[in-house]
Amino acid sequence: MKFLLIGDFHGKINYKLNKIKKLDFDYVLCTGDLPSDGGSRKYIFKYWKELDKKSLENIIGKRKWSEIKRKSNKSLKTVLKFLNSLSRKVYFVKGNFDLEKNTKGRKPFITHLNKKLKRTKNIKLVHARAIKTKNFTLIAHSGYRFPTEKGKEKLNFRYYTKKKIKRRNQQWNKRLKRIFSQVKDFKNSIFLVHDPPLNYLDKIINKKSPMNRKHLGDEYYLKYIKKYQPNICVCGHMHEHAQKTAKIGKTLVVNPGEASKGQFAILELKNNKYKIRFYK
Repeated sequence: MKFLLIGDFHGKINYKLNKIKKLDFDYVLCTGDLPSDGGSRKYIFKYWKELDKKSLENIIGKRKWSEIKRKSNKSLKTVLKFLNSLSRKVYFVKGNFDLEKNTKGRKPFITHLNKKLKRTKNIKLVHARAIKTKNFTLIAHSGYRFPTEKGKEKLNFRYYTKKKIKRRNQQWNKRLKRIFSQVKDFKNSIFLVHDPPLNYLDKIINKKSPMNRKHLGDEYYLKYIKKYQPNICVCGHMHEHAQKTAKIGKTLVVNPGEASKGQFAILELKNNKYKIRFYK
């Protein structure tokens, strides 16, 4: 089986992605971050400490916030149209840009993802599920935990409490335990997520970021990869590590790159053996 690995569009369909339609593959595995941030990222970095007390909307004003939402939603529609046009089954997990409701704070924007997905034929959003087919098993987990939830950020943002963080992490772990326990045979298995596992393809290299030089991967992903050893873990999020691989035991961790820059990969998986080719 051949899989197109792609994600981190951030609202852009790079002209280099046109070559995809000439390639041979059976399924699309998308790591999320479909829309753009609408311009919110610069404000999040700029007002990082202020966000401990006020929402981004209150800091920058309703006019700028509305423009951020408008741009983000418009770009989402463009990316969904492109993915649907590939005429293959697309399995998609949410990233940190694929948010659907205002939680007031650093979370950057609002999209109408579910409404737009209903208008597509080929795209399947997978929240937390193991999908068994004749030729492969897909273990997909949507979402993203922010630095405070991972214990990497010292600021106590107002919508976080120790109780909420504990509950969030317990739910996260419980979901992963459930979907991995559903898989009886990990032959030709793929773990599809947005965030990389902790300490693998996850170090921030961005002087503008408040988290610069820190490892911000997901410790629960690392836990279950070590325990179950799926053949492949497909992730994104960390642009610093685009089109790189790492090994965790027998598991190959793959970041297919930034689709916004025309980057993607083709994975061939058969009899527990794999081949990866990066395109850019």
